Amino acid sequence: MKDTLVLYMADIDDNDEVFLNGQLIAKYGGRNGGMQERHYGKRMYKIPANHPAILWDKENVLAVRIFDTSGDGGLYGADFNLHMADIMEYVKYDTDGDFAYGEKTRWANLSSW
Repeated sequence: MKDTLVLYMADIDDNDEVFLNGQLIAKYGGRNGGMQERHYGKRMYKIPANHPAILWDKENVLAVRIFDTSGDGGLYGADFNLHMADIMEYVKYDTDGDFAYGEKTRWANLSSW
């Protein structure tokens, strides 16, 4: 599981390119298109741990280029994080779905364990 570096950025207004040590590693929120299109929103980029731009045990420089179509553009929020991926990276919670109760529900009767 420790084969991927995960970069979380807060909201980007409107589009971005991310460079690590001068090499382009991600762009446009993972969408197709061009730099001058609107792709406002949160960013999560996954970078292979063996990517040649990563300098392990050395100083690394992360640069983000932002393109704004109008108004106040840039990086917004406080949700910035850089870490190695783990199992929780791939877990999603469905709070809109129904929870099943009954005999076939493993968690319905914990005393039967």
